[in-house]
Amino acid sequence: MRGLVFLAGLFGVFAGVVTVSAPAGAAQSPSLSPSALEAKAIQDAEGSSWVHEVVHSNAAGQTFTATNDVGTFEGRQVIAQNASRAEVIVIGQEAYIQGNASAIENFFGLTKNDPQQLANTWISMVPADGQGYQTVSAAVTLKSDFTDQTIPSPVTEGRPVTVDGHRCIPLTGHSTQPTVGKVTVTMYVTDSSKPLPIETKSTAAAKKGQSITTWSRWGQQVTLNPPPGAVPISTLNL
Repeated sequence: MRGLVFLAGLFGVFAGVVTVSAPAGAAQSPSLSPSALEAKAIQDAEGSSWVHEVVHSNAAGQTFTATNDVGTFEGRQVIAQNASRAEVIVIGQEAYIQGNASAIENFFGLTKNDPQQLANTWISMVPADGQGYQTVSAAVTLKSDFTDQTIPSPVTEGRPVTVDGHRCIPLTGHSTQPTVGKVTVTMYVTDSSKPLPIETKSTAAAKKGQSITTWSRWGQQVTLNPPPGAVPISTLNL
């Protein structure tokens, strides 16, 4: 199966843009190097149990959006890329996927012959189904999500700014990608004893693309229920 890691997905050359809330008046973080501050912010984010995430990206004439509720071991993603629409839910040791015909073919890579036959049908997967299950389940966990939010080295630190009402420290890095050229990544982390990413903007040179992700509702657990009537993928003749 292909196309299942949605958050990296079409715009994998970019990191996200992140919005979170830090406690008002929190103590400033101790002096850390830019790389160490980034690492601590990511570590704190990974340990936050739940987060609501919204992704907006565009590149090469294509658009990508995702609205996600991401937990430590479970979560949900609702994805749109041009004409494709898809949803992924992970609960415990079972994953559920659903999409329109375009998503069945292009996101999930289940079939090219007649994707309409599986369109809008919930399909379930378990660990015994192999790499497909592992890819789906990893895509909706905090650790795998924040692993993608890295700044290219060397990381430099800018002057403190206010972002979304919070005093933040901007951390910036650059990389060169074969498809879009130079990419600038700036992550704003709260200037507090428990730094968290507030915003990270990834922009390609010459306006070839940009990715923005917002995060909110930290620690607010989302109740997820298995979709009724899901068809086990092992029973499909693919």
